[in-house]
Amino acid sequence: MKLFDVGDQFPDDESIPRIARYIRGKFYFEGKQAEFVERATNILKDTPHAEKLALLYIGFHMVQALTNKPADLMFGEPPNYQVSEDETPEQQALERITNDNELNTIGHELVVSSGIRGDGWLKVFYDYREDYMS
Repeated sequence: MKLFDVGDQFPDDESIPRIARYIRGKFYFEGKQAEFVERATNILKDTPHAEKLALLYIGFHMVQALTNKPADLMFGEPPNYQVSEDETPEQQALERITNDNELNTIGHELVVSSGIRGDGWLKVFYDYREDYMS
C-alpha cells in the first residue's frame, strides 16, 4: 500500500476534516476561543441576558484544563517502571532507558497532544535516538 500517489491531492478529501479538527483543537488549547464567544452570543441573543453580551468574556481555557489534568495525573509524579523487585541488570537497563529517553516527559506531552488532536500514538523501536542530547 502506497501512502502517496504522485500527482494526487494531498491531503486527500477524507483527511481535511480531521486536520481541521487538529488545528481547531490547538487554537482552543492556546486560548483562542473566538468560536466559544460567537456560540454563546448566538445562544444568548434572544434571552434576558442579551443586554450583557457586550460584557461577555470567557476567561478560562477549558481545553487546556481538560488536557493538562490527565497528563499531570498520569505523569506529574513519575510512574514506576519495574521489571523485578531486585536491583537486577534488567531493572538497571530499564531505568537507564527510561531516563535516557525521558519517557515521563514524552508521556506527558503525548497525553496533552492527544487531547488537542483527539488521537495519539507512540512509535517504539530499538535504535539510536536522533534528537538525543547527552
